[in-house]
Amino acid sequence: MSNKFNHLYEFGSFRLSLTDRILVRDGELVPLTPKAFETLLVLVQNSGHVVEKEELLKTVWPDTFVEEATLAQNIFTLRKALGKGEKDGPTYIETVPKRGYRFVAQVKELHPAITAHKNVAVEMLDLKTSYEEMDEVEEQVLARSIINPEKMAEDLAEDLSAASFPPTEEKADISIFNQTFKLINKEKSFPIWAVAILVVAVLVLSVAFLFIYRKTQSFLPFQAMQIELLPVPTTKAVDAAISPDGKYVTYIEKEGQDYTVWVKQLTTDSVARQIVAAEKGQVRRDSFFSPDGQFIYYHAFNLNSTNKATLYKVPFLGGNSQPIVTDVSSPVRFSPDGKSITYIRFKEDLGDVSVIVASADGGSEKSIISKKYPTGYLWPVWSPNGKVVTTAAVVPDRDSVAYSLVEIDIETGVERIVNPKKWAEISRIEWLSEDEGLVICARERELSQFQIWHVSYPEGTLKRVTNDLHSYLGLSKSADSKFLVSLQTESSTSIWVTEPGNPQKASPVSSATGKYDGFYGLAWTPNGRIVYSSAVGSAWEIWIMEPDGSHQKQLTVGGASNYGPSVSTDGRYIAFVSSRSGKGLNIWRMDIDGSNLKQLTFGSGENFPHFTPDGKWIVYASTGFEQEKAVWKVSVDGGTPIKLTDKLTSWPTVSPDGRFVACLYRDKPAENYKIAIYSIDGGVPVKLIDLPPSVSSHTPNTVWTPDSKYISLVENRQGTWNVSKLSVETGELEPVTEYKQSGISALDWSAKNGRIALTRTNETTQVVIIKDKR
Repeated sequence: MSNKFNHLYEFGSFRLSLTDRILVRDGELVPLTPKAFETLLVLVQNSGHVVEKEELLKTVWPDTFVEEATLAQNIFTLRKALGKGEKDGPTYIETVPKRGYRFVAQVKELHPAITAHKNVAVEMLDLKTSYEEMDEVEEQVLARSIINPEKMAEDLAEDLSAASFPPTEEKADISIFNQTFKLINKEKSFPIWAVAILVVAVLVLSVAFLFIYRKTQSFLPFQAMQIELLPVPTTKAVDAAISPDGKYVTYIEKEGQDYTVWVKQLTTDSVARQIVAAEKGQVRRDSFFSPDGQFIYYHAFNLNSTNKATLYKVPFLGGNSQPIVTDVSSPVRFSPDGKSITYIRFKEDLGDVSVIVASADGGSEKSIISKKYPTGYLWPVWSPNGKVVTTAAVVPDRDSVAYSLVEIDIETGVERIVNPKKWAEISRIEWLSEDEGLVICARERELSQFQIWHVSYPEGTLKRVTNDLHSYLGLSKSADSKFLVSLQTESSTSIWVTEPGNPQKASPVSSATGKYDGFYGLAWTPNGRIVYSSAVGSAWEIWIMEPDGSHQKQLTVGGASNYGPSVSTDGRYIAFVSSRSGKGLNIWRMDIDGSNLKQLTFGSGENFPHFTPDGKWIVYASTGFEQEKAVWKVSVDGGTPIKLTDKLTSWPTVSPDGRFVACLYRDKPAENYKIAIYSIDGGVPVKLIDLPPSVSSHTPNTVWTPDSKYISLVENRQGTWNVSKLSVETGELEPVTEYKQSGISALDWSAKNGRIALTRTNETTQVVIIKDKR
């Protein structure tokens, strides 16, 4: 019998759950990344003993090369989480110089199943006392019956002893059952019928605890599951899918700007085979197997043009790729009989988003339903009965957009809501079977991690499959629905500060694994402090600290998402993005100490605020639902915004001399992005510069250098994101940093001394398989 009970460790005011993989302090969850949790678990399980650094690295990062600095960062994070440094607070983790670390607190290993049985036995002893004066006649009558309570007690104790429990000293306490029944048997005044009733009660409770609990926990698909890393030799996969028979996995690896399609056999130790070599300028996504497992399909499109992809297929054993259908805007999925496919087509010139069904060779296309952008559909999949297509519908939610799970009848085009919940985003959908429902990758609100959920059908009841600090992107299943494959991404961020005039010399000032310090923006104050965003639980808040990381103070509370700070040049105000109005993302202003909050914009979505040097205006971009993408400015005191651009523009940043606004620019939706330089008063672009292919149009993180001669941005060089600067005069791109690890996700220049505050991000993506353990 397998052990399905929770395995716990207690130390101080903490309780660590091995089964749920969480740390709790006085009933409150302590946020930890999976790697931080694994580090703590190894130390706790070896409490009192030194765990060598090399052993920790091999155990926590078995398939990844990491430096000791990463381990030290994990230890630093754990010490903060455990409260080291508080007045009179205990020390839990001790550093053993030149060797490793030792967990010095006393650890108690618990097993709730044993505790529950002990409590039942104690209650039996209490009940025995209440029956001591029962009539002796009743005892004699029951004594002549066929019930043998002593034999029942022996059988129960034998069954419990045979159960599979973790090796703890408490296992010996099962003998309390034998002791209880022996004590009862000695008391002649205690009626035998009462003993029998108590024995039956114990049997019922034990059977319920040992078996019914396990059954209810594994009733739904993947509610009793196991997540394992697949033996895929890369941490740079952007897509993965499992074969119908569950024996192979295909994945797309991104190395710099190159995308390669691979296949790996899971049942042997064979090496991965390259199926499609990289092609310059071509991006690949959304690989999957044909229903018969003989072909691998994938999308390809030119760099900076993501809306017109072509679907290709290539033989499973390798060969030439064959185009199947062009102008697809989503992954393609087969019908249950393998004769048809479904996908999304977005016609930018008409603004139409359509769900298409076609024959397997791409012919006989038919639009079953269409909507006008920005509403529409994503991630279509065929239902097991072949009669409907299930998809994520992009729908209005107050003044912004949300995602809803719907199904569309193929014959009639009638749409039905599968589940009424409105998600911040749905990234993938997979059907299991009609009886078992669906699984989806989704996040509940903006900026939160993607998790996997199970959706019953047709009821639409939701149940989490994953619930951790990872993000899960992509879903693929085996034909029997026993295995799911996904990409599991773990991110850790820290804020670094460079030396004046020397960007290569940088030191960490914040190490907050699991908090994502600075991930969604940071800014210098005039007197040299750093304002930054950070995740607190599932919410994003604005914080401020000294440049050495000391005196951290939280400035915002509530509103789910508060990020993207900008500080006025007089140091009086902070402008930031917030969802606290409940009507999407808007620009807000507060005093430098977090007081006097004021909402400045009221549209359907605004982002990227930047103060003008005179402190009178805040420049920002409109990005939300049914709202054109343009750059605006609004008075620091509020009022009617002034539109600065009449083209598709975003990511604005104001030059320190106050003369210009630089922003991302497209004249038409299908064109490649450029950097546009506008006058601070708007109008037509003063200059247009092609956006280099190595700079993402989704996260350029543009900011002017203090001399107003360059625009610094984040560029992907050799697979790592570094800071570069774009000359406004020549359009040439020059490197600023040359970090080999820990890519950069946000930055700001200090006007005071030329230092750069950087958010450095370690992101590891693993291909994982999720096994249904029912």
